[in-house]
Amino acid sequence: MNEFVFLKSLQGSSYMLGVLFVFSMAVFSLLIFGNELLRRNSDKRKLLRVTALVTRLPLLAFLFFPADISVYTSGTHWHFAFMGIFLIFYLGTPVTYPTMNLLLRHNYRSEIFGKLFGYANTVSKLFAFVATFVFGWMLEHNYSVFRYVYPACGIMGLLSLWSLSSVPYVVDKPLRLAKGFLKSIQQSMLDMKNILVRDKDFFQFELSFMIYGIGFMLTVAAVTLYLESELALSYFSYASYRNYAAVLTIVTMPLFSRVIDKTDPRRFARMAYILMLFYILLIMLTEWIPWHVNSGIYQIFPTLLLAFTFMGVFNGSMGILWYIGSSYYCNDKSLSGDYQSVHLSFVGIRALIAPLLGVYFYESFGYVFTFAFAIFILLIAISITVYSQLSRPIIR
Repeated sequence: MNEFVFLKSLQGSSYMLGVLFVFSMAVFSLLIFGNELLRRNSDKRKLLRVTALVTRLPLLAFLFFPADISVYTSGTHWHFAFMGIFLIFYLGTPVTYPTMNLLLRHNYRSEIFGKLFGYANTVSKLFAFVATFVFGWMLEHNYSVFRYVYPACGIMGLLSLWSLSSVPYVVDKPLRLAKGFLKSIQQSMLDMKNILVRDKDFFQFELSFMIYGIGFMLTVAAVTLYLESELALSYFSYASYRNYAAVLTIVTMPLFSRVIDKTDPRRFARMAYILMLFYILLIMLTEWIPWHVNSGIYQIFPTLLLAFTFMGVFNGSMGILWYIGSSYYCNDKSLSGDYQSVHLSFVGIRALIAPLLGVYFYESFGYVFTFAFAIFILLIAISITVYSQLSRPIIR
């Protein structure tokens, strides 16, 4: 709900919203530094707890935000404060993601790790479903309730990471560092480059994923702006559409986790890209099919229901592809971390430009052009997966 809170409660600008999206995703470009920091730190528990304190406690600052909405329209310093707090929050990602992966993989067998990951992810989605529903309902009755919800999230985030840090981890052998930090970073970047040069199948997969990601990120801010400014959705309506998609994600993700083992990953990626394409297309069609029903605080648009149906199913497939898609190209298990680092680093790189470019298109040429251009980009990504599969029907 962050983007909707920023637009409706704080009256934030469209470009600032784009920067907020950049913050949330561009931090993945720092994963290479996070991985190296994790490798060099022998006290994983302390590292995770310090990260929790530094990145979660700033959310308590929302207690000092004013309740009067007119304050936010008269100046931008509160907008910058909002963005600054969440920048610090997102900066924990390059440390928490690899640390969680390391701690859990260290304690659970490979034979059951995927199944346990699926269970944990499902539980997480269920709690997100309830939280989004409650937050949307609270905002509908009091637009400034975020001043209390975000600090509560900070405390819960702190407790969750503190709890995770109690998972046992024992260093198998003493840490010996032959290179300095910057030298190690340079070597890691060189290794990533060599993987892309050596593995053409993986390069084509990453190229399609990069292009898909640009198309998707062009619309993340634009869709929110469109729903808020053009359709004037209420907090609760926005939360309800998101929750509807979340339910479909929860239902379909276990199914897709089985499908990806039985199909070519390029075909699986193509299916995900097509689902995203239909989501954007249906959002765009709302311009020409604006009919809807108002039922209390609900605003029911048939085209939006269809759009978020595709979004929910898309998230179910992309949730699998995003986390483990790169592993299907890696024959050497010892390099699986390097393959995933390449994969996630590209996520951060495209996030540096695509969301703000989408806002520029939206402000300069309108939402129809923005959505149509994103669909064109997705068609290119789909074509790359088709070409890759035709040129080499079987990977390796």
